[in-house]
Amino acid sequence: MQHLYKRGQEKGSRHTELLRLISAWRRQGLSVESSLDLASHWASTLEKEEITHVVNSVYKNSYTYGCNDTIMKKFCDPKCIFYLHKNYVVDVLTPKDMESNFRSFLNSNMHPLDLGKIYHIPSYKIYPEEVVVVTADTGIGKSAWVQNLCDAWKVPTLYLSLEMHASLTYRRFLQIAYKMSREEVEDYYKNNSKSLIGALEYLKVVTQYPTISNLEKLIKTTLPELVVIDVMDGIIIKGTQDESKLGIIIQELKALAEKLHVVIIAIHHISKSAAYEKKLNIHSLKGDRKSVV
Repeated sequence: MQHLYKRGQEKGSRHTELLRLISAWRRQGLSVESSLDLASHWASTLEKEEITHVVNSVYKNSYTYGCNDTIMKKFCDPKCIFYLHKNYVVDVLTPKDMESNFRSFLNSNMHPLDLGKIYHIPSYKIYPEEVVVVTADTGIGKSAWVQNLCDAWKVPTLYLSLEMHASLTYRRFLQIAYKMSREEVEDYYKNNSKSLIGALEYLKVVTQYPTISNLEKLIKTTLPELVVIDVMDGIIIKGTQDESKLGIIIQELKALAEKLHVVIIAIHHISKSAAYEKKLNIHSLKGDRKSVV
């Protein structure tokens, strides 16, 4: 809001912008009198009665505007401490808000992933805004299973291959799409010039380790319906130890899935103790499991 205050008033938007300024001052602990003085200085062309009415309304009704507000967005600054997580205020939803969101969700052009149709079992749907964590011991085939899901669903997919290089990821997707062995794929490319990419048009692959903010930019740029992270350990969380990363990453992924209306499937390793004991449950994930339960 510093940028808005320094810019000064502009006709046509004074009232709506003043509401945001006063709301910010109220949350910072300023008194009604202090906000009146600041508002009178900023909106010097407005009548004193109107300014008083606006200030009193904000303080009486506790109007709040978050980072996703259309006007607040205009003055967003990367230097702001709330810039990364966009959590200047906590969104508090009323039943009316939730009903509206639910109607919008049902009427949106969503394509849930139904495992029932793939495996001929009772319907089990994974909807946009959900995060699924796939975990198993090393060598079980976690990545291969998720790649098969991608091939079966065939919606625009962003696949973060953070353990396998791009050529290996590409070859495995081709094996699944064309039901070919490794040798058959390699022989084909040695002896044929015709492309096989037609079956993978839905797919985009990234092999560089991202931060959460970079991941958000990638999703906004590529516009997928499905995001696969293979594996979660590849997400960079600055200033944290490996054992405490898991909870932070899952919280961030949940926020991203909801904000960007995508399905996120994240592959994760199990802990050494779980692998040794041969028992798999919700506590078996590598890292800080407390925040997952």
